[in-house]
Amino acid sequence: MLAQAIEAEVGLWIDGHAHLTDAVGHRQVVRNGHLPKRKITTGVGVIDVQQPRVLDRRGDDVAESFSSKILPPYLRKTKSLERIEFPGCT
Repeated sequence: MLAQAIEAEVGLWIDGHAHLTDAVGHRQVVRNGHLPKRKITTGVGVIDVQQPRVLDRRGDDVAESFSSKILPPYLRKTKSLERIEFPGCT
């Protein structure tokens, strides 16, 4: 389910930039493979996730980098695990 949500997020971002084309009509914002798999610790256990990579071919002065709101770059455990309080621990 997480993978589907990430794919949908990337798809919406790319579709939102579909109007950006070069002189020949090629899209300037496209998918470009996937980032390496990483493990994320969740409340239901450890899961492997792989985020799609996005390439913005416009010049450095106007190119935007995609950053997932669902899967931030350095996330290794979900916030729900950080809020768990264990008895006897302060």
